[in-house]
Amino acid sequence: MSRTQFPVEQSADAFRGRRQSSLNGVSDAHVTHIELLQPYNGTSWTAKLARMSNWDKHNKLVLVAHDYLLGGTVTTGETSDSGEMPIHLQISLQPSLRVQLEDGLQLLETLDEVRTGVASTLEHFLPEFGAA
Repeated sequence: MSRTQFPVEQSADAFRGRRQSSLNGVSDAHVTHIELLQPYNGTSWTAKLARMSNWDKHNKLVLVAHDYLLGGTVTTGETSDSGEMPIHLQISLQPSLRVQLEDGLQLLETLDEVRTGVASTLEHFLPEFGAA
């Protein structure tokens, strides 16, 4: 028994090898469009989706890295009669967290990229299947 899946493969041969098992019953036109979304055709969001899926399957740790965003402004006042010029320095320090896989893949940015790619793919197929 086979079930329809959205395969993500690194080569055309691997994709074609999954044609019957993953895309059985899917029209040739749809298979062609799905193949265009493969990483070996330059679509990065599907490769990142596969990386996140494999991470989830293997329960690898998510790393949280922290950074600080440092900013500041310098202003000067008017020179006094004694020739002194006051200088005002304002510094801001903002903590920032990044959630990433152990290989450095940034999860929040990647999830946004995948969401955009999936939405675009669904829009492509919407005329044939209609709105739910």
